Amino acid sequence: MKIFIFFICLATQMIVFGAGPKIVETVKEPAVGQMQRTYTVQNAGLVQNCIYYNQRTDAKTGKILSGDVTARSTGIGINYGWYSGGTLRIIVNKIPVMTPAAVSINGDTLLFQWEEKGVDVQLSLAFTETSSIIGEVSVISQEPVQSLEVGFIATPGHVLSDNRHTFDRWASTTKRNLHLTTTEKVPLDPVSEFWVMMYDAKNNAQRGIPALLFDPEKMQSADVTANANKYIVRVALTPKSLLENVRFMLWSVPERYMDAEALYDYLKETATENLDTLRNYESPKVKSE
Repeated sequence: MKIFIFFICLATQMIVFGAGPKIVETVKEPAVGQMQRTYTVQNAGLVQNCIYYNQRTDAKTGKILSGDVTARSTGIGINYGWYSGGTLRIIVNKIPVMTPAAVSINGDTLLFQWEEKGVDVQLSLAFTETSSIIGEVSVISQEPVQSLEVGFIATPGHVLSDNRHTFDRWASTTKRNLHLTTTEKVPLDPVSEFWVMMYDAKNNAQRGIPALLFDPEKMQSADVTANANKYIVRVALTPKSLLENVRFMLWSVPERYMDAEALYDYLKETATENLDTLRNYESPKVKSE
């Protein structure tokens, strides 16, 4: 099976000089049957985040495939605490979006578009001057959309599992600290728990600490859970309206810049400001042919 790797590397910035982040694309072929697209950001600052988009070609059929089959995710991954093989899950009418996406750049924003069976799904990921990522998912369908779930897959702290590094995953909100010891879904209160930070109590040095925020007025439900061996932490969002776009804000923080306690304090202190930023965000759209 040939592997096509779309590697999107960008540096969000803590301090800004001049214009805001701007994504620049370069294309390489590191080996036969491989393609590497690297997206970097001008005016880069201290924290460097990377987005990965992986595609592969089936050796028997020649068909281009994408997405993580096991995780039922898009194949778009984020480093520093998120699952690099497929952070984002978009499930429309109980079917995960996993076909190859068209990718384009608009200033500081990456745009992904999937079209299949009368459903047009668009995802924008905008890289801000404060090291957060603002995302928006929109769905246009010829038939009524019956269900929509936007999910996130995290690997907080580390990915080693041996006698030195066993997993001890936690999820923290403004109300409580959740010890993820079972595979049971833990419902969040969308009104008061509209941001969540995930970390490992034993070791965050390898993978870093992920966090996300969503608009409490737009969500019907939210939950967090861990898989059987506590390796993966999942957060799932279900919007109130299937006719409105789903917006979210992500953080991807290496521990050398900010530990879990400091990031928690930051999220708690800036929650209202971040929510206002999210609500006022206007996403560019993929241009129609």
